[in-house]
Amino acid sequence: MKSTSPISRYSMPMPLWLQGVVELILTALMSGVLVVAAMAAVWATNGFGSTEFSSVAAMSAHLWLLIHGVPLDLSAVFGASAGTMTLVPLGLSILPLLFCYRSGRRLARASYEGEFLIPVLSGSVTYALICSAVYGWASPNPKPLQVLNAALVPLGIVVVGLMWGGYREARSLSRMVGVDTAEQISQMSQYSRWAGSYVWAVVRAAVVAAVAFVGLGALLLALGILGGWSQVVATYQELHAGAVGDAAVTLLQLGFLPNLVIYAMAWSTGAGFAFGAGTSIGLTSSTVGSLPMLPLLGAVPNSLGGVGLLGLLVPVVAGAVAGWWFLREGEDHLDEWVALKVPFRPLSALLSSLALGVLTGVLTSLATLWLGWISYGSLGVGRFTEVGAEPLSFAAHTALWVGLGVALGNLLSRALVPDSSRDLPRFADERPNLGERLMSMGSSAKEHLAQRRAERAAERAERRAAEEEARKAEAERRAAEAAEEAKRRKEKARKAEAKRKAEAERRAREEAEEA
Repeated sequence: MKSTSPISRYSMPMPLWLQGVVELILTALMSGVLVVAAMAAVWATNGFGSTEFSSVAAMSAHLWLLIHGVPLDLSAVFGASAGTMTLVPLGLSILPLLFCYRSGRRLARASYEGEFLIPVLSGSVTYALICSAVYGWASPNPKPLQVLNAALVPLGIVVVGLMWGGYREARSLSRMVGVDTAEQISQMSQYSRWAGSYVWAVVRAAVVAAVAFVGLGALLLALGILGGWSQVVATYQELHAGAVGDAAVTLLQLGFLPNLVIYAMAWSTGAGFAFGAGTSIGLTSSTVGSLPMLPLLGAVPNSLGGVGLLGLLVPVVAGAVAGWWFLREGEDHLDEWVALKVPFRPLSALLSSLALGVLTGVLTSLATLWLGWISYGSLGVGRFTEVGAEPLSFAAHTALWVGLGVALGNLLSRALVPDSSRDLPRFADERPNLGERLMSMGSSAKEHLAQRRAERAAERAERRAAEEEARKAEAERRAAEAAEEAKRRKEKARKAEAKRKAEAERRAREEAEEA
């Protein structure tokens, strides 16, 4: 963020709101050009048959909106009796996200502290207008609700990318929004800071668990692809798409690669996923019909029986990594409190680890709920109207197995590090119990309230005294002005009288001389 010069060397000499508009126009243009270029390459190699380029441009516009999360009406685009495609290729959605990340960094460089939200707001409005205009141009009969949906849905990617880039550049959320959180935290009590640090450590442990879960899910998908590599190669050979066609199929598969990673994560938890209505792909058994001609779908497992239960190691290991990280972080204040209340250390360690597992599992399940929601949808063709993992089931299974992994990882990690709880009894007598602390907090609150009332009363008295002094001074000033004005009038009247007398004497002398 800017701190000294009014115009940053990284920014253009224009107002912040206008720079947000320009940046987001360029962002939409760059991502749109890449999509159109890919579709034009397929069209140039006769990949769409005798379709005119205007129709290909409309399809490119709808594809660009689809990677932003806007549903694609297949019947309006292709003119066929198809449904609505809501399955978003998350790999292609990374493209506008990265462009928005770049714009967020540039806007953060051009903003003073607390001004970052100005270009974010103007740029988001501009991007929404662009998306609505693109949808209206590419659709034959756009409806107002559809246009509104096309304008609002892409803002999720836009705002996330801008805030991510701004935070990466500013290195502080308080610098972005202009709120000094460190000062607010310093005014809290020690117990509140301990509780806050514990909660913040639990949130970060959930992030560690989610990241580890995604990484292990990607590894599981890679193992599935290696296991079904012969089927992948056979599918490529059956397509006979040529060089450009194979490149387009590969690009399409890369677009859906993050979706497949999420499906692998859901499979490992036991929630499973579906690839069409009436299908179910789980740990031990699978019901799969005919699949689309995508080579990567060769990694979809068949019924594995009891061997498939080994997939549960993925969420458990991810939770264990988070449990180990949390213990290494050294912010387990709940365990310290439980150790003071429960002298039997194995029981207190078990209770605090279970509480940590529950909290971390629930927070991680929220992340997987969101992942399941954005990766679940419909291809809009045939029976492929249900593709992905059911979000609620995915989240519930994640909470169970990741929470279990966190508790186990935390318990096992305690055997590798010295137990600091043995030093806690030395301070147990120095710390007041809960009742004493509540009474102390109540009395301190009353004292603080009384002090504030006294300060406010003193301020009011001082303010009234100052107002009274001001009124007296104003009255004295007005009296002095009135006296000065009376004196001036009296002097003026005296001079006028003297002038009249002198004038009368002069006339008398003149009359005497004339006589």
